[in-house]
Amino acid sequence: MSQLALYRAWRPQTFDEVVAQKQVVYPLKQAVISGDIGHAYLFSGTRGTGKTSLAKIFAKAVNCLDPHNGNPCNQCKICQGINDASLLDVMEIDAASHNSVDNIRRITDEVVFMPTEAKYKVYIIDEVHMLSQGAFNALLKTLEEPPPHVIFILATTEPQRIPATILSRCQRFEFRRIPLEAIEERLREIAAADGIKLTPEAIHTIARLGDGALRDAISLLDQCSSGIEGEITQDDVLTIAGVVRDDFLVGFCSQVLTADLAGVLTSLDELQMSGRSLQRFLQDFLAYLRDLLVASLPRIDADQLINQTSSGIDALRELARLTSQDQLMAMISRLSKINNEMRWSQDPKTTLELAFISEVTQIAPAQAMSASSTVSQAEAKPTVINPEAQSATVEAEPVAAVPVPKPTNASQAVETPTTNPPAVDSQTDAKNTARKGSRQSMPAVSDSQAVEGEHEAAATAPQTQADTTSETASDAASPVWEAILDQLRELGRYDMVMLIKPAEIKINGNEIQAIYGKDYKAHFETMSRSENVEILAQAANRAGISAPKVSFELEKNDTEAEQKQEPLWVQKLRQASKVHGLEFELPDPPEENN
Repeated sequence: MSQLALYRAWRPQTFDEVVAQKQVVYPLKQAVISGDIGHAYLFSGTRGTGKTSLAKIFAKAVNCLDPHNGNPCNQCKICQGINDASLLDVMEIDAASHNSVDNIRRITDEVVFMPTEAKYKVYIIDEVHMLSQGAFNALLKTLEEPPPHVIFILATTEPQRIPATILSRCQRFEFRRIPLEAIEERLREIAAADGIKLTPEAIHTIARLGDGALRDAISLLDQCSSGIEGEITQDDVLTIAGVVRDDFLVGFCSQVLTADLAGVLTSLDELQMSGRSLQRFLQDFLAYLRDLLVASLPRIDADQLINQTSSGIDALRELARLTSQDQLMAMISRLSKINNEMRWSQDPKTTLELAFISEVTQIAPAQAMSASSTVSQAEAKPTVINPEAQSATVEAEPVAAVPVPKPTNASQAVETPTTNPPAVDSQTDAKNTARKGSRQSMPAVSDSQAVEGEHEAAATAPQTQADTTSETASDAASPVWEAILDQLRELGRYDMVMLIKPAEIKINGNEIQAIYGKDYKAHFETMSRSENVEILAQAANRAGISAPKVSFELEKNDTEAEQKQEPLWVQKLRQASKVHGLEFELPDPPEENN
C-alpha cells in the first residue's frame, strides 16, 4: 500500500484540532451543542486553511452517536464511516468536475429520501464557484427550502464568483490565513511525532513558504523528509522548493539599488543556469521589495509585518538607506506588470533582463551611484563665483580664474601680470606663481612686498606635500583589501561592501582604518556598529590577517575660524592687487536675526 501523505495523515478530526480558525470553530461547535443546526453553510477562504476538513468534522459532529462537548467521538460507526468515506449519507462532491445541470439535478432528486443510517444527509460541495449558471439555478430552490434532514456545506476559494442569490441563502464563514507562528508550532508537532529532524531555520522557511496555507507547508515538509537523509536544513528546503536563498535576494537587491548592471545581468544568468524559475524569482523579488518598503516606513513595527528573521530585517533596514519609498513603489508597480507579461512571453529571460536594465537606469538612487566613485562626486561640484556664496566654501575646492582690475593706460597693460593664474595644487606651485608674478610686475615693488606676497601664497595653499601624500596613500585598491571585500561577499554582506566604498582605507599590519568624509556620516554610523565591526574583522581574518583591529573615523567639520577665513579666490585677488599698490576691503555679510 502506498504511503499516506502527511497532510492526510494529520488532517484534524475534531474541532479542537483545527489550527487558528477560532472564528469558525466556536460558532459551529456551539451550534452542535445547542442543536441549532442550519440548512446551508458557505465556507470561503484561501487554499489549505481547513475548509473541507472542518466540513467533515461538522458532518461527523451533527451525526455522532456519542459526541463530547460538541466534538465527534471518532469511535462510533457513523464517525468511522465518514472517516473512511463508506457512509452514503455524507457525500463530498467536486464541483470542478461535476458542474453541469444534470449533476445538480441528481442531487435535488435524492434529497427527498431519508438518510439510511445517520441523522442528517450532508452534501459537501467543494469549489462550488465552478458550477455553471444553469447548475446554480437548479440548486437555488432546493438550497432555499431543503428537507429538514438535509444540510448543504459549500466550500470555495472565490466567493465573489458565486451568485448573490446563493450567498443570501447560506450562513457564511470566512477562513483566515494561518499565522506563521501557528504553522511553525504544527510543523514541530508533526516532526516530533514522525521522527523528522530539521533545523529551526528550516521550520521557519517551510512555514514562510506555506504563505498562510497549512496544507502547503505540511506537503513541503513531507517532500523534504522523503527526499533528504539526515537533518533538514534551510538550504535543503530552498533547493527542493525551487526558491533562491535570502542572501541572494539581498545581494541582487543591492546590485539593483547601486546600479551594478553587470552584477544584475550576471546574477540573472546564474539563476537561469541553476534551473530556477525566472517568474518565481520575480515573484519572490517583488515580495522582498514589499518587505523593503515596509522596513523603510517610519513608525512601523517591521517585526510584526515582515516574515523575516532578525538578521533579515537588519539587512532590509540597511538596504532601505539606498533608496526612497517613492522609488520602491514605482519599481514594484513596473515589475508587477512585467510579471504578467512573462506568463505569455516566448523568451522570459530577455523580458526580465530588459525590465531590470530599465530599472537600473531609471530609479537607481543617485547616492548609491555616487558612492561607487568619490572622485566622480568631487568633479560634479559646481564652481561658484559669487563672493557671498563663495565665502561659505572650503579652501580645498578648485577656484575659477581670478579677475584682475582692468588697466587704465597702455603702460599698465604691458606690465599687468597673467590674468588667468592656474589653480594651485601644492605649496611649491604657490611659491612659483608668486615669484613669477613679482618678476613681471613694476620695478617700484619693494622686496618686502614680494616676500610678503610669497608668505601669503604659502598660507593660502590648499594642502601641504605631506597632506597630498597621505591622501593618495589609500589601500582601497590593494590585493589585501580586495580579498577582504571578497570574504564579505561570501558572507552575504553585500550591503557592507557598498557602504564601505566611499571610505578611505589604510592598512598597516593588522590595523585596518576606514576614514569617511563628513558627507558620509550615515555610512560611518552604520559601519561603526559593533556587529559590523566584528563582521569586517572576521572577513579580514579569513583573508589572512591575524588578530585584525578595525576602526572607523569620520572627518570633522571645519572650525568656525576656518569657515570665516577668506576664500582662496579673494586672497589671490588681494595678492594681485597689492602688486599694483591697490587695496580693497569686502563688506561683512549682514548678520541673521535669530
